[in-house]
Amino acid sequence: MRCALISVSKEGAKLADKLNQFMEFDVYVKEKYSKFATINSFFYNKIFELISKIFNIYDAIVFISATGIAVRSIAPYIKNKLSDPAIVVVDEKGKYAISLLSGHIGGANLLSKEIAKITGGTPVITTATDVHKIIAPDLIASVLNLNPYPKSEILNINTALLNGEKIYYYIDKNLFNMNFYLYEFKRYNIDIKIIDNFNFDEDKYKVFITNNCINKKNTLCLMPQKLIAGIGCRRGAEKEKIMFALTDATKKIGKDLSFIQIIASSVVKENEQGILDAAYELKADFKFFSNEKLQEIITKYNLKESDFVKQNIGVGNVAEASALAAAECGKFALTKVKYEKVTVALVWEKSL
Repeated sequence: MRCALISVSKEGAKLADKLNQFMEFDVYVKEKYSKFATINSFFYNKIFELISKIFNIYDAIVFISATGIAVRSIAPYIKNKLSDPAIVVVDEKGKYAISLLSGHIGGANLLSKEIAKITGGTPVITTATDVHKIIAPDLIASVLNLNPYPKSEILNINTALLNGEKIYYYIDKNLFNMNFYLYEFKRYNIDIKIIDNFNFDEDKYKVFITNNCINKKNTLCLMPQKLIAGIGCRRGAEKEKIMFALTDATKKIGKDLSFIQIIASSVVKENEQGILDAAYELKADFKFFSNEKLQEIITKYNLKESDFVKQNIGVGNVAEASALAAAECGKFALTKVKYEKVTVALVWEKSL
């Protein structure tokens, strides 16, 4: 998850520095408090102008401010719970970490808990299912990187849960990595039935883990997101080094190589045999993007660039930029990690 951390005061800048020591953020500090900022911070003057630029480029935005400031600044840009970033508000003393927007799908509830652990504060979560200690399917979707479909059924199923209705869980027998999902649902103590057809009792409330979009009454589909690996590498990097990097990167997010469906890189690397061989072994599609496209993504998402990479490739960020370019709507699973001769970034393609 790529997160922005915004402070609006001197004390906020100090807390941002503390949080940045434990979690990876792009830190934004008001210009007048720049001397209190952490190294490599970005500076701004007007928060409303800042949010207009960054709202759609981060997976999560954390405000160290009053809640009112956060609400007013994000209000013009809110669309829906499937695409909005997670929004968390922390007071400048770190006493409270408030999950404000996209608590389940965006991950704001979990992020507020992580921040509260660091500050010694209290996470404030008002999502009804969480308040009643009920495991909601859209929370599971967020943790397991599943796209809910259709959006309207999220509220329908969650309301049924709150009303004490029984929810039936099913999984498609033909789903790739089915055993992984079976194991994960058992961890939540959820009984799930394996089926190979879509003949449901329409009066039952159902959650179906599948790759198919099913429009049936009282049915919420949870569809696995595509995992995209963006790769930058030195010329002549061997397949073995690329496979090692991909193996370690997927392990860092609790997955394995079988989840990678697309490998992406710069068009400069389209004849790199190591990348082609890795894609072939993984049975993954591969996409190569022009420097113009990668630069467009770098600018849009304000990605950090390497002078060395820019001198050799023509753009200063290949792994992250190419992974995002390959996703219609992407969310970072892992920002770029450097290995011997190889750099890897992982992006989940989420629904629009």
